Amino acid sequence: MLNSIATSNAKHQVVIPGFARKSLGIKGPVQYFVTVTPDQKITFEPFTDIQISQRAKNLAYLKILKSTQGAWAGDDWPDTEAKRRKIEISAAKKLKNSW
Repeated sequence: MLNSIATSNAKHQVVIPGFARKSLGIKGPVQYFVTVTPDQKITFEPFTDIQISQRAKNLAYLKILKSTQGAWAGDDWPDTEAKRRKIEISAAKKLKNSW
């Protein structure tokens, strides 16, 4: 196990030490999945190396929906759903006729 002490800057940013990046094979910018555990520990896992739970996916999806709610708030959902269904049926008929 490799250990090191890192210090955050004024913006609370922490640099991942070079030996840790090298050990993980990280080259260039990487997105991380950040977790705060109940015992107040923070973990960073590169997206390429983790399996995201369904709960985490759902929470991320809800966060996206909330941040974009102005784009769809007030929409007539039954009308939108009916229009989408018509488009799907039309596409299926075109596909069937092309065979």
